[in-house]
Amino acid sequence: VPLYEYMFPIGPKQYYSLAFINFVQSATFMCAELQARLYLEVLLGRHQLPHYTKQLEEMQAIRLALCARYIDRQQLRVQAGISIKYYDELAKKIGCYPSLGRILVERPSALWHAWFAPWQPLQYRLVGRGRLEDAEKQIE
Repeated sequence: VPLYEYMFPIGPKQYYSLAFINFVQSATFMCAELQARLYLEVLLGRHQLPHYTKQLEEMQAIRLALCARYIDRQQLRVQAGISIKYYDELAKKIGCYPSLGRILVERPSALWHAWFAPWQPLQYRLVGRGRLEDAEKQIE
């Protein structure tokens, strides 16, 4: 089944109310949280998914990249979840990616925690919707 962002079914008739959460080989809890947050954004109408032809193009590009990296086997087509790029893309779509500019504008006290602390999923809770006020403390 072709899935956009490894969660939304792709087809001419799009079912935005259906998503397969954590249907990818990944860092399980972080992936599930980011995918669930994106799903909620789509359900609430805050994020629009692209037209299904664009979704197919993106899925094909990812598949070709994975085929170049791994052997072209069906079970290896869900490997994108092991890359930090996948999580960063989800976070950018949700609006919680801790970019330098956003950190400086929204939460300058979290600069150290976002850029110089060891990476962890709580860094996606520093800015944007769903931010946690005590995320800095928890990162320490």
